[in-house]
Amino acid sequence: MMPVINDYEKKLILKNTEFLFKKGFIIIDEDSYCLIYSNGKVKFSIFYERYEEASDISVKFIKENESFSVGWISRIMDKNKQVNYKQKMENIFYLLKFIEQNYNSVTNIHVCKRVMSEVEKLFRDDKF
Repeated sequence: MMPVINDYEKKLILKNTEFLFKKGFIIIDEDSYCLIYSNGKVKFSIFYERYEEASDISVKFIKENESFSVGWISRIMDKNKQVNYKQKMENIFYLLKFIEQNYNSVTNIHVCKRVMSEVEKLFRDDKF
């Protein structure tokens, strides 16, 4: 069975995204796999992987048309935290808290690019 965000989980996600609403974000789209928030410049997509028991949040810079995984960003920036990526909701809650605590960094395309270049280097060096 493919992963689906049920109504109860949507309510929990909405409760944990109140900080986004306070920062001027609105929900611009939703389906049974994803909730998408935007403030016109940045989009956050909270989603369950369609064919896996996993979840992630992506940040997209609309003008630049570039997207980044908040999961990977958090893994580099919050090196001491290990998340069980197979616990979909636990992972989403962790990533939402990470976004809230690191909002200025996560919404800065230059920071995202720098962090993702570190991820790419770790893969090249076979450190993961």
